[in-house]
Amino acid sequence: MSFFTSLSILILVSLIQASLQLSSGIFLIFRHYASGKYSRKKVDNFTLLYLLGIETFSTVMFLSIYSFYFSIFYHFPNAELHYFPWAMAGVCIALSVTSFLYYYRRKSRGTELFIRRKYAKNLILRAKNVKTKSDAFMLGCFANIAELIFVIPLFILAVVSINEFDILPRSPFAFLFIISSIVPILTIIVLYNTGHNIAEIERRRIKDKPFFRFIIPLGYILLAFTLLNMGLFK
Repeated sequence: MSFFTSLSILILVSLIQASLQLSSGIFLIFRHYASGKYSRKKVDNFTLLYLLGIETFSTVMFLSIYSFYFSIFYHFPNAELHYFPWAMAGVCIALSVTSFLYYYRRKSRGTELFIRRKYAKNLILRAKNVKTKSDAFMLGCFANIAELIFVIPLFILAVVSINEFDILPRSPFAFLFIISSIVPILTIIVLYNTGHNIAEIERRRIKDKPFFRFIIPLGYILLAFTLLNMGLFK
């Protein structure tokens, strides 16, 4: 895999991860209710712990997949990933169709996602009732679990593409990928701090819903196309 192919895959998976909506939706609920009950300083501390929870979850997942990836080559030093591009391209195509049809609930006027109602209600209840820093941290840790079907392939491709870089050290690329998961929330914080209220931000998310309904499947299709080119011309 060439450097530019690896870099393009890493950029694509980062953009797709930043386009996923669950953690930012939960954050808006959490921020709205916390702002009505606590001081600005306390809410900011909760926000920091929420972001730290998301990053902890992402880091643990990245390192777990990274360790598993290297364990394969430790036990099978001559292993080659001949069929990997084809397999992952198939996964990306499947996720493209799935995200287009099911990521947002049909007939929902808002940004209601595909996740089961019972799990969604539990997350919303937790977001409304954050009382301590540990609550905020755990909410961040669990905010993305329902999206694992969309996230795990992105982490796998990120690990493989970063490992293919000839540039050392590779850790800054891993850091940038992990940070990409909180870019939407950082954007919300900037909007909030520049005078936009939660209701305005949510209306903007609803307005942008068609864009994300299109851009997430497109991202997976572009990933599949890149991987299929790797398989054809390797």
